[in-house]
Amino acid sequence: MCDGCIYTQRVTTLDSGTEFCCPFCRDPAGDVNDCIKKSEKRLKYGDCEAYYTLGARYLEGTPPLKQDTKKGLELMNQAAELGSEVAHHSLGAAYAYGTIYLKKDNQKALHHLRLAAIGGFLESRYMLGKVYRPQNPMLGYKHFIIAA
Repeated sequence: MCDGCIYTQRVTTLDSGTEFCCPFCRDPAGDVNDCIKKSEKRLKYGDCEAYYTLGARYLEGTPPLKQDTKKGLELMNQAAELGSEVAHHSLGAAYAYGTIYLKKDNQKALHHLRLAAIGGFLESRYMLGKVYRPQNPMLGYKHFIIAA
């Protein structure tokens, strides 16, 4: 769905006073536990957004889930393999800066950021400029120009 369709669905839901629901199945969103259950159900269908959502929740330790970096990274990597640009960007950023669960690794950062940028994720193009700038300023500036 495009951002316009999502925005229209949210505004329509808010204006009519009804509960926010899924734009595809019209099922009410429910609470956090319901969202987690629905995401876990979507895993068996290979839904990259479900993998990304659960991976991010496990990495952050978002209640009611406990932090489990190993499981979170597995889910995040699976989301990236299934084609999620957001997962590629998140992994690329984590490798570019280093985090408490990932060591800084420019090669892996470049790999994930390139794939996210190829998929059209604009922030990844900007981050590629930041990563490349110290070692290859001209290439870094090209990425900045493309992002702009």
